[in-house]
Amino acid sequence: MNELSYHEELRQKYKPQKVNVLFIGESPPAGGTFFYAANSNLFYSTKVAFQNVYPKRFSTGSEFLEFFMLLGCYLDDLCLEPVID
Repeated sequence: MNELSYHEELRQKYKPQKVNVLFIGESPPAGGTFFYAANSNLFYSTKVAFQNVYPKRFSTGSEFLEFFMLLGCYLDDLCLEPVID
């Protein structure tokens, strides 16, 4: 499986039935990290922001992503491949 299809599979896994809040990103990072793989700077910053608002701590990345999805939150990128200067 190539990286693009892996990212799309992860993105679809955490897509809520009804999107209440849509976050828009430019593209997945060029360094191989990805929000829905729970290993990007955007993932960590978003998780911290949600932990500051909700009285909940997440022991795993997938636990946070499931909570993110249950709230109807979804992150999509304008470009599916990393944008490199």
